[in-house]
Amino acid sequence: MLPEVDALVSRTFHAFRTASHLHHYLMMQILAEGAAHPGEPLILRLLIEQDGLTQRDLATKIRRSRAWVTKLLQDMEKAGMVARQDDDADQRLTRVFITERGREREAELDKILMEFLNKTVGALNEQELLDLERLLSKLIFNIEAAVPSEQDRDCG
Repeated sequence: MLPEVDALVSRTFHAFRTASHLHHYLMMQILAEGAAHPGEPLILRLLIEQDGLTQRDLATKIRRSRAWVTKLLQDMEKAGMVARQDDDADQRLTRVFITERGREREAELDKILMEFLNKTVGALNEQELLDLERLLSKLIFNIEAAVPSEQDRDCG
């Protein structure tokens, strides 16, 4: 425990970190069983919602590097889940479109994620869910306020 940190803050952080780690571990296990890359469900869901996003937009939305997204998209393109095309108006941009195979894969992954959510978060009662949502929203706000903007990072 850090001496400058309140004991309750320290215990809460430890519980949050442990829950986050276990959540990530279980999610990776479940996705591995379905032979899925951890980024696949995120990319496919975004493309279902807004087909034709740029690679840059995808990287920003999932908060990953452009290089990481490029590698994932290359793998997904080889598997027939997405198609990448140069933007008609700006050749520097590449747009990503979901294919029929991608839509099928997204439906498969939805079933896997639904089972995961029902076993974990879904096991909480309604009041617990409302409390957790409220507290996590506050925490997200605090974290986002502390994260430098992309513009700040580019200037530093």
